[in-house]
Amino acid sequence: MTHIEQAGWHLLAMINDVLDLSRVERGQLALHLGAVDVAGLWSDLAALISPPALRHGAQLRTAAVPPQAAVRADPVRLKQVLSNLVGNAIKYNRESGQVGFTVTAHGERWRLRFDDTGTGIAPQPLPHLYEACNRLGREGSGVEGVGIGLVLTRRLVEQMEGEITLRSSLADGTTVTVELPRADGAQRISPAPSAAA
Repeated sequence: MTHIEQAGWHLLAMINDVLDLSRVERGQLALHLGAVDVAGLWSDLAALISPPALRHGAQLRTAAVPPQAAVRADPVRLKQVLSNLVGNAIKYNRESGQVGFTVTAHGERWRLRFDDTGTGIAPQPLPHLYEACNRLGREGSGVEGVGIGLVLTRRLVEQMEGEITLRSSLADGTTVTVELPRADGAQRISPAPSAAA
């Protein structure tokens, strides 16, 4: 893929995020909640995200996803959430850094967790984490973005009756956890393909 093509895909993804956030804010984004097979969805997404990870020099490390892990979510929007999170973990990582993904049971929910060895976020800007267009001082980092992805991700998770938390430090990188309601006995729902982050 050429640099022009890459830039075009990034621009399209940012425009779509802005439009989606606008729809969420106006209550006009329709979700189609159902049982989503986490292992299948992640397998599809990992295949898309591996080439960008390699280009950034990051290693994607995935623990075996429990085959019974199924969440109640919109499959397309859940894929968008995970794509945004793993995309950030790759973009803001160190040279030869790592991105880990694990899925564990947590009460009546499944916990989807990303750990990265990236540059992390200083304590001072963390309270502004979910402010639209606030890149927390990374405007001059050379990393593409407009500060919309994480805001949209949080809104989508909340609309799917889930919760997102983020812990970060300059020494240890960043951990993002998404918890979503269980949907036991689910069959796989394949989301529509989308461009990698």
